[in-house]
Amino acid sequence: MHKKTSVKQVSLGMIPLTGNAVAMGQDMILSDNFQLDSIFPSDSILDEDGMIEYPLPTPYKQMFIFTMVCTEGCIKFRINLQDYILHKNDILIVFPGFIIDSARVVPGTKAAAMSFNESFLKDDNGPSLKVIRQNMLHPQLFSLKSHQMEMLIPMYKRLRGICSCDGFDFKRDAISGALQLMSSGIAHWMIENGKAEDPESVNRGEHMFMSFLQDVQSNCAKERKVSFYARKFCISPKYFAKLIYDTSGRHAGEWIRDYVILEAKAMLRTGNYTVQQVSDALNFPNSSFFGKYFKAAVGCSPRRYSIDNN
Repeated sequence: MHKKTSVKQVSLGMIPLTGNAVAMGQDMILSDNFQLDSIFPSDSILDEDGMIEYPLPTPYKQMFIFTMVCTEGCIKFRINLQDYILHKNDILIVFPGFIIDSARVVPGTKAAAMSFNESFLKDDNGPSLKVIRQNMLHPQLFSLKSHQMEMLIPMYKRLRGICSCDGFDFKRDAISGALQLMSSGIAHWMIENGKAEDPESVNRGEHMFMSFLQDVQSNCAKERKVSFYARKFCISPKYFAKLIYDTSGRHAGEWIRDYVILEAKAMLRTGNYTVQQVSDALNFPNSSFFGKYFKAAVGCSPRRYSIDNN
């Protein structure tokens, strides 16, 4: 019997704090290297792109909101098997449920990372947070103008200062206010960069579709039936499937399949899992059934995919 070990889900409480990080319980972690010469040993080995691999327990499924702001240098993430590259004045927002495959950094890069639980983004916190929340289907990467970055960094430092303050009775309220101020700017810049829509323009079907994809990201390793996701909305599978198709132009089962295949690919690319282990982790009845499912979606067997990508 193989142990079922799908892509590891990482919550904020599982992240060790480094010397340059501050935290608000298990709900928020802020970290930057603005005051550090380097976060890597002097004998670190550079790859062919002149970058250093950042040590991560990859692949892992992130279960919190992660925002990275780059003020100098270059950072490269592989998220859901796609590359996202940050240069100076770029900002990346990664929402819960995405699979982080690798992170690489150019020496001398300066950046700030903000990680917090989704509970901080409540719909009643204002329209700016709705803008961010309603654009959670893909990681958001865009550039800020110099004056926008000059506004954002002081906001981050203010948030960090509040988070570092001990003995503050209303600390969480202050953090919420500082985060809302920062989110207002980010939401405005997202709209300006074409990365977001006005929340008033998002209809009920789109809300349901976004919630559906978040549910799939969290549950696809165990649940592949449309009926499971329809029950969460208390509607029939047939009507639910119609709403998803009308909104996205694709069948609900296709979206579920894509996320199952994504998890399978992420595990196979590591070279640390056999096809049988991936099959067990994703709750297929046997490896033969999994192989047919994978080949129908990808065009090759999981074994061939693993060989070609390792």
